[in-house]
Amino acid sequence: MPIISITLEQTFVALSVGIVFVAITTIIMLRKRFILNHGERVQAVVVESKRRSSRGGRTSRSMASYVFHPVFKFNVGGQEVEIECGAGHTSPRYGDGDIVEIVYNKDKIQEIYIPSDKTPTIGAIIIIFFGILLTVLGVYGIYYNL
Repeated sequence: MPIISITLEQTFVALSVGIVFVAITTIIMLRKRFILNHGERVQAVVVESKRRSSRGGRTSRSMASYVFHPVFKFNVGGQEVEIECGAGHTSPRYGDGDIVEIVYNKDKIQEIYIPSDKTPTIGAIIIIFFGILLTVLGVYGIYYNL
């Protein structure tokens, strides 16, 4: 006797979404791990924190939320470059002039990671957890519907 009632269609949707969550997040995390292990480590100076806004909800009265992305300046082969980090936070993590260790992809300099920032890893763990949960729910539904 099943604990919950789930249709076969819902089962396949849950299973598919769960597998996609786990697969994509795992690929992204493996790539990040590869860059952290094989990329170029440098000390970068924080030039500024760019504030990016986004509106939640569907109405014009929705509150805007802000995310701060640090912009780093560092040298690559004697050339000084400035790159905005893709990972942002709801409040600035670094002040202008702070020195932060970053790792960049030698083949694609715009791809940078901050080894000390664990926030993206925590987010990935949460997504993988929900992916596993959906996958288990999908397998459970297949077991009781077939």
